[in-house]
Amino acid sequence: MVKQDQYIYACVDSSKFSKYVCDYSIDLSKSLDLPLKFFSSTKNGSTLLEECEEQAKNKKAKQIVSSQKEGSLYENLLELQESIRIAVVGLDGIDEKGKKSGISPQVEKIIKDIRAPILLINGTYRPINKVLIAYDGSLSSQKALDALISNPIFHDVQRDIVSVNNEAALQEAKKRLARTDINANFIYLEGEPVTAILSYQKECNIDLIAMGAFGHGMLHHIIYGSVTHHMLLEACVPLLLVR
Repeated sequence: MVKQDQYIYACVDSSKFSKYVCDYSIDLSKSLDLPLKFFSSTKNGSTLLEECEEQAKNKKAKQIVSSQKEGSLYENLLELQESIRIAVVGLDGIDEKGKKSGISPQVEKIIKDIRAPILLINGTYRPINKVLIAYDGSLSSQKALDALISNPIFHDVQRDIVSVNNEAALQEAKKRLARTDINANFIYLEGEPVTAILSYQKECNIDLIAMGAFGHGMLHHIIYGSVTHHMLLEACVPLLLVR
């Protein structure tokens, strides 16, 4: 059950993703009926926060709060994580020429240590109508699926639960959802996991990819292994990491 004092945290800075962080955060706040907190730890944060508040008011968002604190984004989120329902963060890794260049150490630390769901924004805003849930049967993917079932973040969306090279995991996911009233499509794919998932996302016009934050199977390698940058940088839609 969601605590009453939890917020949607829109983490804004001077990056080009901040506007889209605002857009997605506003949608989540309205959908989940939770207060929206624009949060910044940058030097020009007050100006950014004013612009975000104006953007939220124009989109009829309610319960808007702003907060600027010293210190890194990671340090502040770690301190505030008990009040976070979802933290919406722009995905770093864009160099001065606008090219993809890697994942910043700060974002990696946020992914690793923050217990709340993290929505990583890596491009322009698009409404979320189709969600792909990557499932490999690992403990982290079980927890992520259970969390998305027991306390849905997105309502009235198409859910495609995808397993790569693991039919048993897909059958397990079917059993978990059979005990609920949530509808989903179950998709079995073969091939290299990240490539297969990204190909399916593009082919089916999926708006968001959700996955466990870490684990010992395929999802562990997505976050910490050699395919980390492949998934986080090559995906053209937001990534929701759930613990």
